Order: sequence, then C-alpha cells, then structure tokens
Amino acid sequence: MIEPLERFAFYERAGSAAFVVATGEQALYANIILKKGVVTPEEAGRFAAQ
Repeated sequence: MIEPLERFAFYERAGSAAFVVATGEQALYANIILKKGVVTPEEAGRFAAQ
C-alpha cells in the first residue's frame, strides 16, 4: 500500500533500515520505503480493491 509519510517520520524509519539503495534520480521527493514481508490472502484482496 502506498501512503504519504511526514518528512521526519520518514527520516526516523530510514534510520533503522537494513540497507539503503542510492540512485542518480534527480526528481524532488523521490524517496520511497520498501517493506519486505509476506502478503496474506486477506491483504492481497484489499490491495486489489484499490
């Protein structure tokens, strides 16, 4: 699920990241946090409905 995250909340989460990927992206606000894990069938149905 994609949802906005306040600037300093992003910094806090990024500080506990297992790894960081740096790219040459020039766009402003091109930050994204990817979360690893398993999507249950119930969650998959919720994502498909959006």
